[in-house]
Amino acid sequence: MFSTLFEVLLSRGWRWDRKDPPALMAPNGTIWLDHAPPWKDPHELLGVMQGRLERIRNAGPISDDVDAWTRTVSDTQALVDATRDVLLSNGAA
Repeated sequence: MFSTLFEVLLSRGWRWDRKDPPALMAPNGTIWLDHAPPWKDPHELLGVMQGRLERIRNAGPISDDVDAWTRTVSDTQALVDATRDVLLSNGAA
C-alpha cells in the first residue's frame, strides 16, 4: 500500500530527491519519506502524522519565521490527506 501512497504523493507535487538512498520530498521540503518506509502500515503513518499536525498547530510558530511554520503545516496536512485518501480507496480507513 505504500507504493500506492507514493504514487498519490507524486501526483500531488511531491518529488524524489537525489539522495542515496532516495527519499520522497514534500513540496515545501519540510517532510521526506525514505524509499523503505519505517512504519508498519499506513494506519500507523496516519496516526503519527495526525499527532504531528495537531502538535504543530497547537504550538504555533516557534520563531519569527511564520512562513516556515506554514510550510510545515501544509506539508504535514498533505501527507495526512494523501494517507487517508489511500486508506479510504482501499476500504481500510
